[in-house]
Order: sequence, then structure tokens, then C-alpha cells
Amino acid sequence: MCKKTTCCNECLNAFSQSPIGVGPQGAFCGTFMTANPISKECDKYFSENEMSVADCSEIKEK
Repeated sequence: MCKKTTCCNECLNAFSQSPIGVGPQGAFCGTFMTANPISKECDKYFSENEMSVADCSEIKEK
């Protein structure tokens, strides 16, 4: 799997366990608190490539 796919999977998993009070369009990967944080590698990826949870959902569905 490419880094984008791997990191999006981590982001979606983190979002599913997060108490964040916004929807997928407003939640940006690597920026919200969660019980299951993303890896340092993916945190770096998202700091360089801003993606929302909704963006990652679209990638996963393709």
C-alpha cells in the first residue's frame, strides 16, 4: 500500500475513536485528539499533505 492509503487508514481509525465534535469535512488528519493516535510517520505525512477525514474516506472507497 502507498503511504497515502496507509496513513488514511490510520486517520479513519483514529477519527472513529475520537471525541471531536466536528464532522469528517472539518476534521483534519493529524490535528485532533484520539485514543488511538496515528504513527509519527503519518503525522509527518499529514503535516506536509493536509487531508480531512472526508478526503481519506473518498480514497478508501476507490
